[in-house]
Amino acid sequence: MATGDKNYDIAKETTSQEILNVVGSGIGVKSIQRGSITISTNGGTVKTENVTIEAVNPNKSLLLVQHGYHTSGYSSEFGSAIGEIVDETTLKFTATATNITNWQVIEFY
Repeated sequence: MATGDKNYDIAKETTSQEILNVVGSGIGVKSIQRGSITISTNGGTVKTENVTIEAVNPNKSLLLVQHGYHTSGYSSEFGSAIGEIVDETTLKFTATATNITNWQVIEFY
């Protein structure tokens, strides 16, 4: 479906590039990067991990973080994870419990 068609259903779009084409045509999305990181902590300690990404303009980018949790054996650890764009190529994540964190960086024009 053409991105200029105003009657499209974005829920039917199946690939990241199709979504980028549709959304990007309306609000100026330049790029989307996605990934996940497993942060292993030791009994509730705070731990920080960095992730290297393709260069973006931090002043025109948004970081979305989806925190998960990790189970090991009979125990589950719940905690929080936060993320920030440190510079053009670095994301920093901080967690209070062992977890798997999914992230997306959306850069705008």
